[in-house]
Amino acid sequence: MDQIESIAGYVPYMTAVGNHESAYNFSNYRNRFSMPGGDGEGLFYSSEIFFFISQGVELIAKQKFWLMKDLEVYFELFLLN
Repeated sequence: MDQIESIAGYVPYMTAVGNHESAYNFSNYRNRFSMPGGDGEGLFYSSEIFFFISQGVELIAKQKFWLMKDLEVYFELFLLN
């Protein structure tokens, strides 16, 4: 939190969940940050402006399912198979 304190009130930013946030079922992260809607329970999100994929050491099946569903339209548009 100290690292973003100087810009948090002035610059738009988005955070990403990492392996350090997994403690206590991500409750510390969920209580401090509010992410856009979606089916990620506030832990993952996407934007049509950019795609930034961030994940911890372990691939979480629920997150993979959400990501594949979210990118499905782009697979068809750009043939990313």
